[in-house]
Amino acid sequence: MIIPAILETNAKQFQAKLKEVSALKGIKTIQVDFADGEFVATKTASVEEIKLPKSKLEFEAHLMVKNPQDFSVYKKVGFDKIILHYESFESETDLETALESIRKLKMIPALAISPQTAVSVLRYYTDNITHFTLLSVTPGKQGQKMLPDTIERLMELRDHSTGATIEVDGGVNAENIAKLIDAGASDCVVGSALVSGDIKENYQELLEAINNG
Repeated sequence: MIIPAILETNAKQFQAKLKEVSALKGIKTIQVDFADGEFVATKTASVEEIKLPKSKLEFEAHLMVKNPQDFSVYKKVGFDKIILHYESFESETDLETALESIRKLKMIPALAISPQTAVSVLRYYTDNITHFTLLSVTPGKQGQKMLPDTIERLMELRDHSTGATIEVDGGVNAENIAKLIDAGASDCVVGSALVSGDIKENYQELLEAINNG
């Protein structure tokens, strides 16, 4: 499945991009990136500034922020899933507390790791988390090239989380999307390869790459 990613610095740009990607046929989930300027250099529009439509689409919030805590606002805005970064927390206890807070709000907790983090750290969580996100670029900036060890890292994660949903996020394009799916990706999060230029044409190119892969 292709998941469009929206990373915008202000609410007006966000709403315009959301309208475009929501119109794509076959899209079931949209990811919204949030960055606080601390965990990553980029700073995006905050969750309080944006609006999500009431629709059949599912929305996931990718939190590239330092020590996130208040998840109720994401629930109120309309998010179904929260993606936390393993690296955002000072301790695994803090991370566990955050994951449990998300569960109590009846949202899906997902765990992401950045490229510099060993895939093996996720083994501790595979018994009680069913959604993982593998960052294949340095988080926080669209338009980067996928790192060459991504396929190997994806296969390692898939080996010890056979039934989990695994997203690959970063540098996904028509040249590599089929390889990622073959290697075990459940979903591919696509940013610049989709939203830069003609979105409909880019989307069709990605679909054709999957079908011909």
